[in-house]
Amino acid sequence: MGHSQGGMLGQWSTAWWPDTRDMVDSMVGLGSSNNGSDMLSLLCTGPCSEALRQQSSGSQFLTLLNAQPETYPGISYTTIATRYDEVVSPPRPGLPRAGA
Repeated sequence: MGHSQGGMLGQWSTAWWPDTRDMVDSMVGLGSSNNGSDMLSLLCTGPCSEALRQQSSGSQFLTLLNAQPETYPGISYTTIATRYDEVVSPPRPGLPRAGA
């Protein structure tokens, strides 16, 4: 289970450490920004923490992460977000979604 940027850590570990896939039954993301945050991309035009910069849409971290599969067979995925989330926006057409 991960929240915000922490929701990407499960995706990262199953992508880059394949041995972990057999140890994972399900992943839950709470307001996870798996495809980045357009809002942070706009806010991080000047000084910004590296953690926020790498959570921005189009960052090196997210480009590398999303070049890998988002889901793997045998793992259940749940993503929970609301229309009131300030950083994470709903998926846009054409972007991959967990479970898709």
